[in-house]
Formats: sequence, C-alpha cells, structure tokens
Amino acid sequence: MAIAFGFHLPIARLVAMPSERIDPRVRLFAGAQWYDDLDETSPGMWAAWRITKSLEEVWWKDALEVASDFAAEHRLLQLYRSRFAGIAAASLCEPRAERENRSAADPIWDIANELIVGRYERQHALA
Repeated sequence: MAIAFGFHLPIARLVAMPSERIDPRVRLFAGAQWYDDLDETSPGMWAAWRITKSLEEVWWKDALEVASDFAAEHRLLQLYRSRFAGIAAASLCEPRAERENRSAADPIWDIANELIVGRYERQHALA
C-alpha cells in the first residue's frame, strides 16, 4: 500500500485495466508543450521527466493510470489534458521548486490528485 496524498491509498485495487494499453501518462500529458519537449537531459527537469516519461516500474505510474481511467470514464479527459497542458514548464523546474520549498512535480500531482481522490471516493461510496 502506497502512502500518497495524505492517506493510505491501495493503488493496486483502484487500477482495473490491463497493462497492455496505452501508457496513462501519454493519455494525460501528450500535447502539453512541457511534456512534448521534455527529455531526460532537460536542465532542471529530471523529476518531471521521471514521473512523466521514465520507463521504470514505479507506484506513481499506477496512480496516474487511476487518474487517466477516472477522467476517461467521466468524460473529463480533454478537460484534464487542458489543465495539464496549462502547467508552465518553469513551475516544473527543480531550482524554482527548491526556492518555493516544494517538489518539482507538485503542479502535476495537484491536478492528478483530483482524479485519484475522485476514483477513491467513488469506490468507497459504492462499496
């Protein structure tokens, strides 16, 4: 069980789709200028690259899959893609995040959390 967003979130129970499908990060972020321009060598952007493009198996990939699925199921995918596209690349930059005493990935998680919590609350309401 991963600790995320201030509470224990059983990510594996929230992911219901097969893993052979399109990467949820592509579904959420493709078309956003900061995402399309991002690569591993982008100065000060390693944290954003790791969350959005790294191929390693990590828990947040499942969390973003939950977000992507919830958005698609509720016809919110285009709205949330627009919101992710509205993130300024500068706000994902590590030096700026350090000055602001936050994680460089906070702008991504601020938006994704809305969808993840929506899925989590819906499951609990239906349980």
